[in-house]
Amino acid sequence: MLGLAGMMITETAMEEGNFSLSFVDADVIKTMDGARQRTRWKQSGRLLIRQAEAERVPQQSTPYTLAGGDLTDNVYIYRDSVRLPLHSHGHVGIELSVRQGGEKLIVHGKEIEIVMQGTAHYLEHLDKNNAASS
Repeated sequence: MLGLAGMMITETAMEEGNFSLSFVDADVIKTMDGARQRTRWKQSGRLLIRQAEAERVPQQSTPYTLAGGDLTDNVYIYRDSVRLPLHSHGHVGIELSVRQGGEKLIVHGKEIEIVMQGTAHYLEHLDKNNAASS
């Protein structure tokens, strides 16, 4: 799972009807099947929305930090975290809140993909009962 809350956005762009959002050092929680523990990692990447329409874009310039938000994948809505890998077609979009000032970033489109970049950096093991792991 990729955590949206606390994610640092370094760049957003709308080019030729496609939206991209670059982020750095986002929290990634990994779980192995049957494992009692989960692990927390940091990794950078990009979120892409193709055939996109931007409804609202924050007035402040990047970088900024997200307070959280929703990612829509057809009938599913992911709140504050998103399953990985993610590449989906249909009714997709994001509605994210910026921590500083509470501005919203709202973009809808026909295809969404999260592309992780670079190497994930291990941080810690998390107990399933650990409050920090949720």
